[in-house]
Amino acid sequence: MTLRLRYILCVLIFCTKAFVAQHIAYINADIHVGNGTRIYPGILITQSDTIASVMSQQGFKINPASFDSIIDLSGQQVYPALINPNSILGLHDAEAVRASRDFEDVGAYNPHLRTQMVFNTDNPILPTVRRNGVLLTQVTPRGGRISGQSSIMALTAWNWEDATVLKDDGMHINFPEYPQTSGDLYTKQLKQYTNDREQLNRMFDQARSYCMASSQHVDIRLQALCACLKGDQRMYIHVHYARDILAVINWIQMYQIPYPVLVEAEEAWKVTHVLKAHHIPVLLARVFALPEHPDDPIDLPFSAASKLFMDSVRFAFQCAGDMEAMQARNLCFMAGQAVAYGLPQEQAIQAMTLHAAEILGISLKWGSLATGKKACFFVSKGSILDVKTHQVTRIVWNGNAISIDSHQEHRAEQYRKKYKLQQWNTKGR
Repeated sequence: MTLRLRYILCVLIFCTKAFVAQHIAYINADIHVGNGTRIYPGILITQSDTIASVMSQQGFKINPASFDSIIDLSGQQVYPALINPNSILGLHDAEAVRASRDFEDVGAYNPHLRTQMVFNTDNPILPTVRRNGVLLTQVTPRGGRISGQSSIMALTAWNWEDATVLKDDGMHINFPEYPQTSGDLYTKQLKQYTNDREQLNRMFDQARSYCMASSQHVDIRLQALCACLKGDQRMYIHVHYARDILAVINWIQMYQIPYPVLVEAEEAWKVTHVLKAHHIPVLLARVFALPEHPDDPIDLPFSAASKLFMDSVRFAFQCAGDMEAMQARNLCFMAGQAVAYGLPQEQAIQAMTLHAAEILGISLKWGSLATGKKACFFVSKGSILDVKTHQVTRIVWNGNAISIDSHQEHRAEQYRKKYKLQQWNTKGR
């Protein structure tokens, strides 16, 4: 064999080994599937970037020769990647600095605006949020009557192209709010409300006519609404009170919106029968919040999730509000608070995983640990619903283990070295 042939053969062997799909078995795991079920002890098998199998380990004999690697997760729990809907995470560096905010623009009607290309994968908040198991986020525009289009992005990527899971997944509309006051102020606000409803209807009437016509004239604002009207996008309608929710449902029927989603909807628990009848899901308002009205029970935001669950309304958790980018790391603890007020544990996990994926339109590959779905999950020493036990030990993204480091972890390591500590003393000095 000539030297040249030997060189070519070595290159081919090296390339073949480099691209062989890794076959990995995670054994002795407490697996939260994400669909409301739990497997213990369980085995999760990945092939390259895909989940090959998830099953009970009882009666299953492991053949080490069949796998490239076997990882023992005894005493640890496995969860699908958590999904953070309706967030400005990655769309700003300092929310108080206007020049760094890429989630809001001037004007009231901006359906043509898109968040996908302004998502910053180098945002320093991302590793902190990722450290708690939140691996996907819906980056959402803010402001105006029609804010623009959101996209589903991964928190592990080099740039926005690599981060994109689903571009332009839906349009975000802030529905006019019926006045809550009385007297002269009520009259003034009612006039403004009526005007806002008329403008919104006029925009959609124009969009419907534009989408049905074959005109060569291009209107980027009207064109952007065509996807929602045709059912190629979700329509996320931001609304709060029960009266407005009922008005939204009538508006949805009038324009025959195929895939509506209510966002926040603090009083959705009052009209669950209507939401169930029309199969309208809800991105539930932040759990860590005060009640909307002074005479409401103080624990109403905590128990709202269990009320929706009991009435069979599909929902997911979200963290919109003050400091919402950083609050995304507390997504699992918000779900834990809902569990303390009546929501079953596995259904709380489902609301952060499979239900969130279904509502956002990415459940084909994401949301649960099932054969054929993306091998994107994380491992914790304890329950992710309890701030005292949740401790991520491993994050797997597309079949590969990725770093779990964060700014906070680096700072903690500095003090461990300074005081020669192996771990933090949580019982005091």
